[in-house]
Amino acid sequence: MPLAALRYRVADLPAEFSFEKAERMSDGPVPDRVSIGARVSKLSEAAPRSGDLEGRTVAVAPNATAVAVVIDRIRE
Repeated sequence: MPLAALRYRVADLPAEFSFEKAERMSDGPVPDRVSIGARVSKLSEAAPRSGDLEGRTVAVAPNATAVAVVIDRIRE
């Protein structure tokens, strides 16, 4: 389950973000390590679909800085 979600337009990328400003999707503490992902939806929908473009980081600390998410694959 995602911890938080932010929505950007492709025209706004690259974008800076912070978990402090993100709307949380679950209660409880932030884990010690998180994976940060990005998805470009072909249909502008929240649910992932085949053909969307995606990228993900390895697990990082929630307060990590200068984390880059490379959108480098197509969802099947």
